[in-house]
Amino acid sequence: MSRRVRKNIDKKNKKKNISARIIKITFILIIIVGLIAGGAYFCINKIMGKMKGEAIEKTDLNKETDLYEKIATNLTEKEFDKVITIVVFGVDARLELGPNSSRSDTIMIASVNPTTKSIKLVSIPRDTYVSIPGYGSSKINHAYSYGREALAVKTINSNFGLAIDEYVTIDFEEVIYIVNEIKGVEIQINEQERQFINKWSKESYKLSGGTYKEVKTTGLVTLSGEQTLAYMRNRDSGRGDFDRAERQRKVVTEIVNKVSKMSLVQIIKLTDVLFKGVTTNININDYFSYIPAFLKEKSTYLQNIISVQVPNSEYASDKYISGIYYFVPDKTKMKQDMYNVLYNK
Repeated sequence: MSRRVRKNIDKKNKKKNISARIIKITFILIIIVGLIAGGAYFCINKIMGKMKGEAIEKTDLNKETDLYEKIATNLTEKEFDKVITIVVFGVDARLELGPNSSRSDTIMIASVNPTTKSIKLVSIPRDTYVSIPGYGSSKINHAYSYGREALAVKTINSNFGLAIDEYVTIDFEEVIYIVNEIKGVEIQINEQERQFINKWSKESYKLSGGTYKEVKTTGLVTLSGEQTLAYMRNRDSGRGDFDRAERQRKVVTEIVNKVSKMSLVQIIKLTDVLFKGVTTNININDYFSYIPAFLKEKSTYLQNIISVQVPNSEYASDKYISGIYYFVPDKTKMKQDMYNVLYNK
């Protein structure tokens, strides 16, 4: 049975995959890291060529001018210019939504800093209340629906004071297959999490067509792709969305370490699964000069993967406006927090 047929059969289950998109988004970064860490950088251009490209007009993205002068940072201007920032969207591309109606339910800024030898993954909550150029104030994920990548990137630059012009957009439906391709992930789970996984992974197994398997023990266990999807969707225990985000970071960390140890053959096979649902305007050739230094310091980079959310609940709160839920931040603190994460911490 084809994946498209499976999707049409079980559309209801697909609607619940929002929280799993965050891992799909991070896979793009992980694969690139894995390629470089595995010594396969000479094949990156060929492999990245499997992704579909879609240009956007970079001169109309409301990029912050003289950004370095506006940020209190410990970096020199030369070091600042070397920081890579890319926005990554996870979108629901179901056919029944139509070609222009999907929203970016997962938004992440990915940053690589060669000076601090760190990788930053900054999640932006989809309900964050922002100003969308030309459309007024609304949830940040509506920007993608109104104007796809161009307006979504423009909205991020406008509200966070950034100068991003590169993006990756990912159709999240292949999550299960990618986790299974790397032979699962090892995660520490408790009894509540075990029960949740066993209950909700049944839907994942229906989607994949695989044979249902229970998680029988707690502690450190190896989860299949189907079980991982259920684990990452869990917001019913502990601190709700906060714990769910922590679970996702645990999974991401495990995958980074696993991919970095894979052989070239394994990585190429993994990219065959991954890149079918990716659109980007990145020119990978622009980053080849970074590779030798990354190879030399790969263990340091892998130990310095920082995953955070901006804005956070210290200066943002849940509010209902005209009966609609929004996550409303102090915009001044939100912008400064983003600067601190990307360029200082």
